[in-house]
Amino acid sequence: MTATDLCYSRDGRTTLGPVTWQELRRLAAIGELLPSDVVGPIGMPHSMKAASVPGLFDRKGEPGSPSGTARVDA
Repeated sequence: MTATDLCYSRDGRTTLGPVTWQELRRLAAIGELLPSDVVGPIGMPHSMKAASVPGLFDRKGEPGSPSGTARVDA
């Protein structure tokens, strides 16, 4: 998977992306990506709640530190 193979969905019907890991982190930091949104690789066969993605949000649902390097892998 490459860095631009990620997408996200808020309503379960509309998938947005592809986006990079850095863009997902930016969206989380500005509140555009919520912990309850679903994140995964394009096609989302291995998707998960954004709050479960290591390094994207901290344990309180706040955006993680900008230096985080975790990624969603298929």
